[in-house]
Amino acid sequence: MKKLLLSSALVTASFILSPTAVAAGHGGGYDFVSGGLSHTRLKDEIPTKTDARDRKESKNVSGLYLRGSWNFFDHVYGEARIDYRKKNDLSYEEGLIGLGYYYPVDDKLSVNALAGYSSTRTKLGEKFKDNGLSVEVGAKYQVVDIWSFEPAINYRRYDINRYELRLGNSFKVTDDISIEANLNVLQYKEDGSDSTTRDTRVELGARYTF
Repeated sequence: MKKLLLSSALVTASFILSPTAVAAGHGGGYDFVSGGLSHTRLKDEIPTKTDARDRKESKNVSGLYLRGSWNFFDHVYGEARIDYRKKNDLSYEEGLIGLGYYYPVDDKLSVNALAGYSSTRTKLGEKFKDNGLSVEVGAKYQVVDIWSFEPAINYRRYDINRYELRLGNSFKVTDDISIEANLNVLQYKEDGSDSTTRDTRVELGARYTF
């Protein structure tokens, strides 16, 4: 996970320092850095304390998120994401680095696809790590001048199958600054099992577009 965090930081720094990114003219909405607060509502309560004498469980976990995208060549872009959540002794980190391609349908709509590598680390006394491939399809639609709607479906292959429906919204404040308000629905399913676990996460943050 440390390698992923370092790679994400380097990618994010390259967004800021690269003259190519600045010259790209906003890259159709694929040149940006964003981050903010997140809150996850779990389907079931999970333990959040390591001390058995002070056992606590919760369905709510809050944290931070960071995301960066760089349209470095034609319609090809790189993307890095980091999510961090914490409650009492419980901490959870998840990251993704991927390469994507977008196709502009018209001046308001583009569709995109991304493939990459993702990893997780859960710590509650002991540390549990997992990693796997990630694929995603999505779109960006300029509803009105100040509102961009960005739906996507993401699949990550860990020891269990993880599916995510992301309903992203970006509200322009200035030409470069936007407010993000996102809703994410996550579903986990083991191979050969009919049972699923579903979590809901909301995100509120800011975006800087190059």
